[in-house]
Amino acid sequence: VYVNEVSATCKAIMDRWEAKGHSNRHVLAWQSKVGFMPWMVPSTDSAIKALGKKGAKHVLAVPIAFTTDHIETLFEIGIEYAEEAEEAGITNFKYTEGLNGSAKFVDALSDIVVKHLKEKKNHSSQYGQKCLGCSKPMCRKIINPAF
Repeated sequence: VYVNEVSATCKAIMDRWEAKGHSNRHVLAWQSKVGFMPWMVPSTDSAIKALGKKGAKHVLAVPIAFTTDHIETLFEIGIEYAEEAEEAGITNFKYTEGLNGSAKFVDALSDIVVKHLKEKKNHSSQYGQKCLGCSKPMCRKIINPAF
């Protein structure tokens, strides 16, 4: 579910960007692997290294799955990945800030809440989708639903 939602968001952003007449190559990469379990690929650090090997000099990291800035964006992307980019020969590595408390973001969230209240829906349709192979009985269950 997570992979599908992040991939769909990336595609929607690039479609809108291209509709405005822009054309940029992009890579959807994954960060924040913790522990020994497999994680999605390519990892952000391997993507940075590969881009450096291909001669990329300018890289903009857009952490679309994070709506606010926190340790993973400020430290992992802003410091660690910036250092890896420099080591890979990328001379202009930047990352975008999260939406944080922007008025447009807050308005969008409140619009979603109002819509759900009017429609008497506890969540979007995607919320009920379990990850492939999930057998946890309480996964994706709302303990105290409003509706």
